[in-house]
Amino acid sequence: MTQETINLINSLPEDLRSVFITQDANGNYSIDGSKFQEALDKAHPREDDIIIEIFFRTICENQWQNIPWEKVEPLMPTLKHICKEVGFKDVNNPFLKFLEIYLPTGPLSNENLIDINNLYANDVLSYSDIHGDKDNGNRFSIIYRPELYQSNDVQYMIKADKFLNSASNLNKMNWESIYDGNVTNNISKLALDIVNGKNKLNSNAEVQDARATIMYKDKNSPELNSDTIVKEVLTLGSKGKQNPNRQVETPNNPNTQNISSNIINQLKNSNLTVDEIKALLSNIQNSFGL
Repeated sequence: MTQETINLINSLPEDLRSVFITQDANGNYSIDGSKFQEALDKAHPREDDIIIEIFFRTICENQWQNIPWEKVEPLMPTLKHICKEVGFKDVNNPFLKFLEIYLPTGPLSNENLIDINNLYANDVLSYSDIHGDKDNGNRFSIIYRPELYQSNDVQYMIKADKFLNSASNLNKMNWESIYDGNVTNNISKLALDIVNGKNKLNSNAEVQDARATIMYKDKNSPELNSDTIVKEVLTLGSKGKQNPNRQVETPNNPNTQNISSNIINQLKNSNLTVDEIKALLSNIQNSFGL
């Protein structure tokens, strides 16, 4: 046990220390890891922060021996918040397993951890995504890739990766617009294959191929595309698809002018609410393919 941990223990009142810490005749401390939650529940403000720091210093010393405290310490502001919310048990706190697996492989800032926690709180990331549960032998979530945290917009990249993992979302995208945008050669080829029916996005393999082609510089490489490229693709893909049966009427078309006049007169003479007027206008737009 480091001197820093001992100093933290000594800063706690005796009645709180006795909940999860014992001391032998030689003055050596022993910590009962199963009692951290009980101690946290009994702690006063500021004491809870000390208990959480003791917890992480202890697991760095005993369980995460390949993760130095220096890597965990910058994350403590957010880890304290997380532990106060969900506790110290793996079944409730997926961040413990995430840190244990990820931290030996790459850097993580407190701001990065805030991003992940916010997406978890908003149900964008699931427990399994953060916990690192395996899918077909591979870690499914992008949060385990160190290169993600070099992005300028970490939250956007995580949301995009989740969005692109859905066949339904991919099929709604305007691939003609994406192809015309010529963002990258790989993405243009993917878009052309989808437009021509060569890739029908029917299988999980095709979905994963499309997702990886947009998210990565090479679908078989771990190097991510920039968030600028991913945003451009999703912006192009969000454009409404061209309706082949749509008839475009010019502003000078008499039929259009008569319809517009009739609509205006109806609205003037009606007792419709604002919501009813909005619904009427929406129906008109749909009817005329506007």
